Amino acid sequence: GVSPSETESSRIAFQDAHPGTSFATSDAGLIQRIYGASFSHGQSPQSAADDFIERWSEVYGVPSSQLIPHALEQGRSHVQPVLYEQDSERYRFMGANYRQEIDGIPVFGTRLMVLARNEEHHPVVLASSALKPLGDWRPEPAVALSSEQAISIGTRFLGTPVKLVSGPTWTIYAGGEDAVLAP
Repeated sequence: GVSPSETESSRIAFQDAHPGTSFATSDAGLIQRIYGASFSHGQSPQSAADDFIERWSEVYGVPSSQLIPHALEQGRSHVQPVLYEQDSERYRFMGANYRQEIDGIPVFGTRLMVLARNEEHHPVVLASSALKPLGDWRPEPAVALSSEQAISIGTRFLGTPVKLVSGPTWTIYAGGEDAVLAP
């Protein structure tokens, strides 16, 4: 995990290394956006995004090992074109999408989208995020649940009968959009 002091040090180092960039933070102090002058480069949009994550994920209080490529739609790439320009017949940006996972279990509602210009060296100009700094917390080993067990647990938890739309999977819930709760 990443300690609060490591997060703060990483934020200071990032801003020292990248003048002309800014952080937009939530009321809880979570970084929601990094924007401004370019702050990473690569041979492809994905390598530029991966370089940013490897070097700077700690500004979010999250280790890079917890950020996993994740497509927005099943069967698609996690790197998607953004903002089609009809004059040039090409996309201005490419967005690389990630989600936070701990020991292979997704953290509910988390995402990181790293936006790179679709030009030489693919400069990264925006990172939009909803990540959860959970320190050294780790889930206990999970036991597979049957559909019947998942329905029973869901019904007890919600107080009303539930239906499964897919097989049961584990998810870490650590708070809503602007809050971090103990999982």
